[in-house]
Amino acid sequence: MVSINVEALQPLNRVPKYAATLNMMDGSLTVPVMAIADMDDASPSETQKGYYVSPSVRGFLTYNLMTKMFDINWQYTYNYTSQLNYGGRGMELSDLKVFNGYLYAPDDKTGIIFRLTTDKAIPWVINADGNGFHNTSFKTEWMTIKDEHLWIGGYGKEYTNLDGSFRDNNPMYIKVIDRFGSVKHVDWEQEFKKVRASIGIQFPAYMIHEAVQWSDLHQKWFFLPRKVSYDPYIEETDQFKGSNYLISCDEKFETFQVVRVGMVHPTRTFSAFQFVPGSQDNIIIAIKSEEVENWPLSSYIMVFGIDGQVYMDETRIPGNFKLEGLEFFDFQAMECC
Repeated sequence: MVSINVEALQPLNRVPKYAATLNMMDGSLTVPVMAIADMDDASPSETQKGYYVSPSVRGFLTYNLMTKMFDINWQYTYNYTSQLNYGGRGMELSDLKVFNGYLYAPDDKTGIIFRLTTDKAIPWVINADGNGFHNTSFKTEWMTIKDEHLWIGGYGKEYTNLDGSFRDNNPMYIKVIDRFGSVKHVDWEQEFKKVRASIGIQFPAYMIHEAVQWSDLHQKWFFLPRKVSYDPYIEETDQFKGSNYLISCDEKFETFQVVRVGMVHPTRTFSAFQFVPGSQDNIIIAIKSEEVENWPLSSYIMVFGIDGQVYMDETRIPGNFKLEGLEFFDFQAMECC
C-alpha cells in the first residue's frame, strides 16, 4: 500500500518586512531603508584574500505625505562577502527586493541571486544568460514583483561591441521566478524597444535600464532609464549619458506616459527606486549613482512624484559607493544565521 502525504501550499508571504513609526507631534512616518552597492572592479576584499565585498548602507526615511516633507538619515554600513565569482569578479550586487518574506539581491557578474540574512549572502538561484541555454551568466540589474513572481531584468539593450555594432540580444531577455526558484526565460525584446521608442530612440541609439518597477495599484510599468543616448554606443562617452526621464506604460506596452524629473546631471544615472509606502505608488524614492573614470564612486538619493514634481532633490549618500539597490526593510530585525 502506497502512503501519500498531502501538505497544504502556503500562500505567498506579502507581509512587509518593516513597520512604520508614527511621530505624534507632526504626523510624520519613519521607515527603515537599506541600499546595496555594486563596487565593480573594487569588489575584491582588501583584507580577506579570495573574498568579494558588497557594502550595504542602512538608515531611516522620515516623511509626511500631507506636507511633502522628506528626510533621510543614514546610520551605518555592513559588508556582505562571498567567495563566489565569475572571472575574478563577484558580489557586484545590483538590486534589492523582498519576495515571499526574504530579502534578495542579484550579483550581476555571477548571475546568482543571493538571499541576504543578518551576516550572510546565501545563493538561491543561478541565472544563465539570454534564453537560459548559454554558459555565461545573466547580468541582472533590476527586480520587481508581479503576479506573485519575482521578475528580474538586465539593461535591456542589444549587446554591442565596443564600436557599437550588434553582437546579440541576450540582455533583452528577462527572468520570471516563482517562490520555489523555478525560472522562466522570457524574450522582452519588443517590450524594451517600445519603451525606448516612446522617446524616439531606435537602434543603434540606445537606452539602458537598471531601475524598473511594476505597480499593482496603477497596473503599470515604471522605468527610470539609467542611460539615454540618441547616438550609437561608444564606451568613452557612455558615462555621460544620464537622463531625467520617467516612462510608464500599461501592462501590454501600448500606452505610454513620459515626464521629466529634475535636472539632467549627465554623470548621475538612475540605478534603483521604490514607491514610498502609503503614497499609493504616486511618490518615488530613487538612487542615482555616479561612475566616471578616475572619479571616486558616489551615489545620490532623491524623492519625486510620478508627475515629475521633485520633493527632495539629489542628496549625496555618505561614502564612496556605487549603490544600485534600494528597499524598505527592517535591517535591525533581519533573518539570522
